[in-house]
Order: sequence, then C-alpha cells, then structure tokens
Amino acid sequence: MAGQLLNVTRSITTLTFSPAATADAWQEGKDAVDVLGYAGTRFDLSLKVFSFAGTSATIKLYTSMYNDDNNDTWDEIATFTVTAGNVVAVASVSAEVLRYIKWHIAYTSVTLVSFEVLGVAW
Repeated sequence: MAGQLLNVTRSITTLTFSPAATADAWQEGKDAVDVLGYAGTRFDLSLKVFSFAGTSATIKLYTSMYNDDNNDTWDEIATFTVTAGNVVAVASVSAEVLRYIKWHIAYTSVTLVSFEVLGVAW
C-alpha cells in the first residue's frame, strides 16, 4: 500500500522573540489536521527544524476526536526535543491516533524557532 502524505503544521511555523522567551504555544484546534480520511493505521511523523536559537524546545504532537481548543481533550502521541537547527527527528505512531492531530511547543530562552511537522499515513 502506498503512503499518503499529511502536513500537520500546514506550513513552516516560525516563532521569534526579543528578548528571549520561555513559554509555550498550541496550534489552534481549527488548524489541526484531520486524519480521518487517511486509510492507514500507522503514521510516520517527522519534525524538521529549519532554524533554532535558544536553550531548548519540546514539540509534542497530540490527537483528539474534536478539533476544539479544549486542551483537556487532546492525548499526547509523540515528543521531539529541539536543541539545534537544521535537524530532522522521526516518530512512528501505530495506535491511539484519533481524528485530529495538532502540535504544542514549550520553549526555554528562545529567540527563534522555525519548524515543520510532516507525516505519512500507511
């Protein structure tokens, strides 16, 4: 079976801060990718970090049956730790993927992070 491509971030996401910031951010629920139409039960998800300036960041992927902003309805399915730019990390998820997938980033002393999350459904 051929894989089907999906783009969790919809486009390259760039966050900039001056001075450096420590906080977190969620992808809006309305922008979560709907994976219901994908035939697969396994998702190979990759994080591409284009640029990074800061101490560290953690990007987590979550899944839910509802594309709302109530973060209590979202379950974590993958975690990526970022300490440098121009890197790629991969996670394979084969269970517990519901209808929607979205990202969350928590960062420490960051002035710039630019990333994209892509995947293949099998």
